[in-house]
Amino acid sequence: MSEEVFDLLSAGESQTLELKESLRDPLVLARLICAFANADGGKILIGVKESGYEVVGVEESSLTKIYERAIQKLTPQVQTKLEFLDARISFKVAIIEVAPSQEIVLADGGAYVRTGSMTQPMAWSQIMSRLPEAPSPKHMESLTHSIESQTKIIESLHKKIDEANSWQAKWKGYLISGAVGFVFSMVLALIAG
Repeated sequence: MSEEVFDLLSAGESQTLELKESLRDPLVLARLICAFANADGGKILIGVKESGYEVVGVEESSLTKIYERAIQKLTPQVQTKLEFLDARISFKVAIIEVAPSQEIVLADGGAYVRTGSMTQPMAWSQIMSRLPEAPSPKHMESLTHSIESQTKIIESLHKKIDEANSWQAKWKGYLISGAVGFVFSMVLALIAG
């Protein structure tokens, strides 16, 4: 195992290190990169189990494609570096280094930050404290689109909650519960009879 991989595994997850067994969704990787860029920067080590730190490796070409798609989801662009290291015979792990950003970085319209070993959405107060006094027009446009996107998501969630709490949804639930109860009682009657 390379000394760098060993040192990272020995340190464990932290404010500046995330361990992942695998990544298949570019948006998940974009959010991780975004979170590190909005904090102190850091490294994402991919190809190790988070519990037990067992090296399982990654498929280089597949992860490179996911990384490239993830980078495209970031606004503004972030300084990153993808590197593959030999961890064991025939196993490679990926290390993505992320530099901290002076501007708020958005991942597909959302702002995320690294807090301890957790990646979470940035709070309004965190966003406000990071806004420059005179943001560039491009940055303002990006933030405006982000707010618009988040508003649509919130409206969609409210609509789903309202639909789930409607009397039609409740009656449907009661009917299904009643039908299941009836079938269950019939099965018990047949078994007992």
